[in-house]
Amino acid sequence: MKSTSNLYEFASKNKTLTAITIELNTNCNWRCKHCYIDDYSYEYELSFNVIKRLFIEMRKMGVVDLLFTGGEMFLRKDILEIIKLARSMFFDVSLFTNASLLNESVIKSLKCLYIDHISCTLFSLDDSIHDSITGVNGSLQKTMENLKLLKQYNIDVEVKHIITNLNMHEHKRIVEYCTSMGFKYRLTPSIWSKKDGDHSPLNLKVDETYLRKNLIEIDELRSSSKIVKHENLFVCNATRYSLFIMANGDVTPCTNLYKSIGNISENSLKDIWKSSEYLNKVQNLKWKNLHVCKNCEVSDFCMRCSGIALLEHGDLLSCNRYERINATIRKEYYSKGRRRHNGKICSTIC
Repeated sequence: MKSTSNLYEFASKNKTLTAITIELNTNCNWRCKHCYIDDYSYEYELSFNVIKRLFIEMRKMGVVDLLFTGGEMFLRKDILEIIKLARSMFFDVSLFTNASLLNESVIKSLKCLYIDHISCTLFSLDDSIHDSITGVNGSLQKTMENLKLLKQYNIDVEVKHIITNLNMHEHKRIVEYCTSMGFKYRLTPSIWSKKDGDHSPLNLKVDETYLRKNLIEIDELRSSSKIVKHENLFVCNATRYSLFIMANGDVTPCTNLYKSIGNISENSLKDIWKSSEYLNKVQNLKWKNLHVCKNCEVSDFCMRCSGIALLEHGDLLSCNRYERINATIRKEYYSKGRRRHNGKICSTIC
């Protein structure tokens, strides 16, 4: 996987649209207990012609990186054509898929298309745990088979491991597996509500007792640490260089902020990016605007997300109560002088 930190730093500074996540469809072959999808009774899917039009507009705007997600994108019969078109237009393409629907033929095609990487989720290496979370028997076995093929064809893989109260003792095995396979990994205990505001996924969060025993180890495994907050620090740099396009055509500031700022069937992407007052507000939010957070004694240890604050507390500027618990644990630990911070920026998984 490439490093884009300098590119994104420049794009953020100049508020230049550089990266876009596209939700190609909403239907999925899994039913993960934590999933943000609120209603499986409807299915949205961006048409190939709409996607082609978007790609042309994106190139004119200077977009470089595309992340395709779903639903499960490999339920689309034209998915390889979409990826092929994107690569022919010189986008760097990454895929967020559960990997269960891949096969050797598809993986060979992906290799020839030189995608940047595939990101998938493993909840456990134990079938009973993983499959109980996905709601599909055999889901782990199929995903593991395809991960072996991805390694065989030398395609970069990132494994996301979401820590819940159903799999809270699995992260060490996941890390060992990824290390042995040469895969990157990302760990997080963060879970958020469904996009319709249904808070039921929050019942899967690990409790404070678990966090006090494991959070520091998890932070170190994901190389997270503190960042000193100052009043002119932007609350969310990502919104200054990226957008999320949903399968129904709605455009939102990011994958966690489900506030439509336009629809591609009604507005051009350029107009949405340049003219949305709400997007401009989010992009220019600074730490000094967070009246609750700016004077918080644990703010330097916090991974607060405005999108999650809005979704769960109804206020873009409010405190994320769960993240405050995490920040408090970190400060208590490091204030004892047990370890020194490395200065890396904390971030949530999106």
